[in-house]
Amino acid sequence: MMQSIRPQHYKVGETFEAINVIEAWQLDFCLGNVVKYIARHGKKGSAIEDLRKAEWYLRRKIQQLENDAKGTNQVENGTYSCQAPELPAKRLSDDEALQSLNC
Repeated sequence: MMQSIRPQHYKVGETFEAINVIEAWQLDFCLGNVVKYIARHGKKGSAIEDLRKAEWYLRRKIQQLENDAKGTNQVENGTYSCQAPELPAKRLSDDEALQSLNC
């Protein structure tokens, strides 16, 4: 059976769907993924993992903007050559992840 193209884990109530918000706000790839992973956290898999993915894309966008401001961005093959900050190599438990965020 074919999976839904518009799965429930990307919807927030009956009013908002991540793709509609991303398009309405005209977000780029990185910021669109931030919205997507925040919207679905806790609805598909690990909430902490989704928030870490959102964090990774947000850090990448910040790095791109900082490089743009410095005029140091190098574009290779249509993509930024900057490296996004690395997430921990070890997968953290939910408790460890919360502690690392100082929540």
